[in-house]
Amino acid sequence: MDSWLLEFREIAKRLHDEGKLGMFSSSNKHAAYKQVDDEKVHVRYICPCGHKEEIYAILKSPYQVKCSACKALVWKSKLRKKRGPKAKA
Repeated sequence: MDSWLLEFREIAKRLHDEGKLGMFSSSNKHAAYKQVDDEKVHVRYICPCGHKEEIYAILKSPYQVKCSACKALVWKSKLRKKRGPKAKA
């Protein structure tokens, strides 16, 4: 894995240890995390076209990021929206 992405993994691990990590996703092509009290998501990706980019923006769920150079889909989260408590029968 690229050291540029590993740096984000270390940041996410530190936030997790401090209880401040809201979401984390990682592969050999991207790393993304969201802090508990922050609306914005931090994303770093390496596109197959070779473009590298870091994004810090508000993303709507399910999160997805396209390469700004070639418009290829780089990352799409598999997170589901939280459901409320089950209704009592």
